[in-house]
Amino acid sequence: MKYIQKHNILYKNQYEFRKSHSTEMAMTELTSNLADMIDENKIMAEIFLDLSKAFDTVNHSILIAKLQY
Repeated sequence: MKYIQKHNILYKNQYEFRKSHSTEMAMTELTSNLADMIDENKIMAEIFLDLSKAFDTVNHSILIAKLQY
């Protein structure tokens, strides 16, 4: 985490796996943005990805080799 924070790697709207960034904050921001878009007669789309099991399908030996490279 120190490396990620030092190099500002995470996207500002990344809520998971960060201190002081809860899923409740994400939902609050989403609701606020949606209300603003409705007020401005704009169209809004959100995409939610659950990649929690994606890591399980990765060949860990290959991943480690690539990370070491």
